[in-house]
Amino acid sequence: MVHHGQADAVLARRQAVLTAAYAAHPERFVQQPPRPLPLPREVWINPPADQPEPRILHLPRDTNFVPQLSQTH
Repeated sequence: MVHHGQADAVLARRQAVLTAAYAAHPERFVQQPPRPLPLPREVWINPPADQPEPRILHLPRDTNFVPQLSQTH
């Protein structure tokens, strides 16, 4: 919802539901009327690494590779 600019409307609807729940059953809320949690500043599925991992290319040193054209293709 945040990406679509609807966060404020969603939070307002949540507050309306919480207010109705408090009005119907104030005994369930011991300390104070409920409030929706604020939106987090960042949300990640895979958080970026602090330091990018170095990419190391490992090449074989000794091979039996013979650079010639294939005769079958």
